[in-house]
Amino acid sequence: MVHDLDDRVFAFNDDTTTTEWVIIFRRHERAYTVERKSDSSLAWTAPKLEPDRPNPLQILLAPLVCTKSIPPQFSHSQLFKFELVGE
Repeated sequence: MVHDLDDRVFAFNDDTTTTEWVIIFRRHERAYTVERKSDSSLAWTAPKLEPDRPNPLQILLAPLVCTKSIPPQFSHSQLFKFELVGE
């Protein structure tokens, strides 16, 4: 299960708590946003790579950033592409 804890996203091997996520394909960006269902203003966010971060690859949970234009534009750090990996 994937949960949020302290504004970070973690995978846990338990079923004690449930965090539901909404994955939305953003056609004009050709990528997805992943938003917390209970609070859609929060989304998965890739951190900037900085040498002083203890774990720079940890996905964060931050407010969703988008423009009010038509179509809306989203922050590149909040757009994800998923690939099917071979078994």
